[in-house]
Amino acid sequence: MIVGDDPSTTVAVEQLLARLGHTVCATARSEHQAIEQAGEIGPDLLLIDLDGDASGIEVAARSKSQFDLPAIYLIDGNDTELLQRAEMTVPFGFVLKPVNEQQLAMNVRAALSMCKTQREYRKRETKLNREVAQAREKAHLMHTIFDNISDGVVATNLKGEFILVNPVSQEISGMGATDTPPDEWADHYGTFYPDGKTLFPSDQLPLVRAMRGETVEDVELVLRNPSRPKGVRISVTSKPLVDESGMNYGGVIVLRDITRLKETETKLKKSLANLKDETAKIQAIINSVSDAIIATDDRARITLANPAAEPFVWKDESTENPSDWSENYGLYYPDRVTPIPTNELPVVRAMRGESVNNMEVYVQNPRFPDGVYISVSGRPLRLSSSDVTGGVVVFRDVTEHVHAEQALMDAFAQGKLQILDTILHNIGNAINTVVIGIGSIRQELKENVLLRRFSSLAKAIEAHEGKLDSYLSDDPQGRNVVPFIHALQKDLSTQNRELRETTERVHQMVSQIVDIIRTERSAKGIAPVYKTVSLEKAVKDALKLLQDSLTRRGIAPIVDCRNAPNELWIQESRFHQMLVNLVKNSIEAIDELALSLKVRVEPKLQIQAYTDDEFLVLDV
Repeated sequence: MIVGDDPSTTVAVEQLLARLGHTVCATARSEHQAIEQAGEIGPDLLLIDLDGDASGIEVAARSKSQFDLPAIYLIDGNDTELLQRAEMTVPFGFVLKPVNEQQLAMNVRAALSMCKTQREYRKRETKLNREVAQAREKAHLMHTIFDNISDGVVATNLKGEFILVNPVSQEISGMGATDTPPDEWADHYGTFYPDGKTLFPSDQLPLVRAMRGETVEDVELVLRNPSRPKGVRISVTSKPLVDESGMNYGGVIVLRDITRLKETETKLKKSLANLKDETAKIQAIINSVSDAIIATDDRARITLANPAAEPFVWKDESTENPSDWSENYGLYYPDRVTPIPTNELPVVRAMRGESVNNMEVYVQNPRFPDGVYISVSGRPLRLSSSDVTGGVVVFRDVTEHVHAEQALMDAFAQGKLQILDTILHNIGNAINTVVIGIGSIRQELKENVLLRRFSSLAKAIEAHEGKLDSYLSDDPQGRNVVPFIHALQKDLSTQNRELRETTERVHQMVSQIVDIIRTERSAKGIAPVYKTVSLEKAVKDALKLLQDSLTRRGIAPIVDCRNAPNELWIQESRFHQMLVNLVKNSIEAIDELALSLKVRVEPKLQIQAYTDDEFLVLDV
């Protein structure tokens, strides 16, 4: 584009350019027109005729700053001042007027070439600046990542000079980069084998091995130095640093503090061992219960049968289908003739969500050819308040009891009912306690929430067996495992204690029933059974048998045996029943008195034992 207000000059220059093979895209006669056309057309070069006018210099300056356009001045060589001002705009050349074609051609060619070179240079410079900025941004991002990740990262060159040590690695080791040579690193940082005593060889350190081109995975070490006197357990992974050509130029390690993880792992193993012990104890209790226990899943498959149930249950093709149970196991109503329909069997009813209490069943099959009577109670197994996952039944052999009832009927027919009523009264008191105790055990086993919780824990641990460390430390659910085990262990201990106490009470009452039977037999000519018993314990055992009645009425018993012998040589069962009857009579008397009083009086029961001459006195 030519800029100038002298038509003769602009026309002459335009003709010369045409002969040189160039095209004039526009001719501007004023400064405003030149700037406007330069912005719209975007010429490759400006030829500005100064002609003693400084406005062309302004056009060149603005075109260069706004549009990056090169300029060549057409100037009169005699105007030195104007030439100096023009030089300040750093033009691409000067052509003296009158214009010489050869000089014009050389200046135009040089200007266009230089302009092209400068533009390419600026493009490369812009690209390089962008790449440098991206590299800096990437480096900043990498440093930010290394500074904020939870693992320590350390990198060195082949000389052992540290090129990266992030804050976490310094926090873990308690020490930063060092000028100590690699063959002294183990001693400098206090690096030991997992035993915490044997110094790890420096030439086998994961970072040193990485510098040699080796890859090391999950090496467990202990760091103990003045900054970490108690020691820190770490897991280290290392790899060599390799450039684009495949050459090794250093090593990098990633280290993780696993101190708490190892402590947790130790506690977990201990808790699991304790949990297994508690489970074994519970299983031992279940196996020791004299009542038979059978549990099924929701598909009627037998999942549990304690030793007491084994004589009644066997597994073969004939017993796999519940619809065949009644026939193949020989299950009848007490009339011993009518088979029990499948949908009325206690375990099937329990699987439907029903509760069954003391259903009497007659069993006759090849294992019991003479037939036995059993009393069956059943409850549904639930994982929640609504989901039934199976059923459980508890039953006992009551054949002797059924026969005793028949004997009772015979005795009634022979006028012996009064004697048998006394026996049954005494036995009944003890049996009530036995039934309550067995019921408590049965309920606890039926709702065995702790066993289901333990099974869920075992499945969770088994599912993450290969990645237990990361599961316990990183997984939100895994971090709850240790607190869960501690709580479960506490609950199992409580359950175990309660079951032992209940079993002990049942054992005492069963022993009491046996003693009553022995005592009654003695009345038929068999020698009476005497034994040494603690007086105070015998009184408290009688109160314990009636504890529910006492608690319900708010009666607070007081026992005073200070003025009586510590031990007695007696028939224990008869003495015990006498005590029970005395306490029951006092409870009934309190009830009668409470009805006659208009004012509420706190009930109290006091038992005093003392000697009077050759007699033992019990004052109730």
